[in-house]
Amino acid sequence: MAITIPVKILHMPSIPLNKILRQFNLLELFEFSQCSKKAAAAIKLIGTKNYKLELNFNLSYVRINDDFKFEVKKLRADEVENVTGFRTFEKNQNMIYMDSRNKMTCLWEDRFARLRTIFSHLSKLFGCPTYSVRSDASVPTHAFLLVMHEIISRQSEINVLEIACQSLLENNVKWILEKLTVTDELMLGEKLSEDFGKNNSISFVAKSLFIFNAEWVTPQKLLSMRNCVAIELDGSLLTNQDIINFFENWKSGQYPNLEYLSIKSEKLTRDLDLPGALRMERAFGRGQWKIICGKQRFFHCDFQIFANNGTIGSVQFDELARDVQFLVS
Repeated sequence: MAITIPVKILHMPSIPLNKILRQFNLLELFEFSQCSKKAAAAIKLIGTKNYKLELNFNLSYVRINDDFKFEVKKLRADEVENVTGFRTFEKNQNMIYMDSRNKMTCLWEDRFARLRTIFSHLSKLFGCPTYSVRSDASVPTHAFLLVMHEIISRQSEINVLEIACQSLLENNVKWILEKLTVTDELMLGEKLSEDFGKNNSISFVAKSLFIFNAEWVTPQKLLSMRNCVAIELDGSLLTNQDIINFFENWKSGQYPNLEYLSIKSEKLTRDLDLPGALRMERAFGRGQWKIICGKQRFFHCDFQIFANNGTIGSVQFDELARDVQFLVS
């Protein structure tokens, strides 16, 4: 009769323990970490610092490596019957159930507070940087700022950041952007004053930049975004002359990486005229498609404009929406 001898994994030397843990998937690593503090500490042996952590307040989840998701739902009576157990996050017991082999659902009264707790727990467990934080105007300021403090204490760069919550102060936004360089995608949703971004204290280096409530973006501040690939300004106060000046700057090579621009402004008027631009006749139902910074753009060309180096740009002007769009060929 075969005798089963239990293996004390945590008593193994680090090299064989490392090899065993590398066979675990993300869920198995998490479940192993729940056994004890020593088990949780052992997780980092396999190089989890290279993992990617994402927090999405909008869709209520924390995701690791695009592989496994912890989703938070508000505790309701009809959800309780799905519960299969409890898991511990930051010393807090949480009801959970498995939606699929790639998603664990956690139930809690305050989903924003629980999202922050799960995010904090996983970032410490795996010791990995935060890749992205997505947010919206429904997120409590307190929860958002706690997450920002935690991220800034560990890293100086982040790939994707959406700054939006219930009532974020301008000084908070300034502090975040001075401490954290956003490399790929930055969305600003807060109302800011004309003083925001003065004295070049904030550099906009993200490839993709989307600004709601863009009243504070002056022509000089637009020029500070010259290294972006895609720029979208919604609710700006830029005028026809500001748009003309922008195109003169683009023609002279001051926006070397730019592929797409969209400016919506109540100050734009239908008599916008671009000196040196070639007016194009729209072909019904036809337009250009181009993927820029991961987003597909559909575009009708009203004007062609030519840079000094021969680069061709297409301009679309929607008079009713007061929206100028610009696509670099």
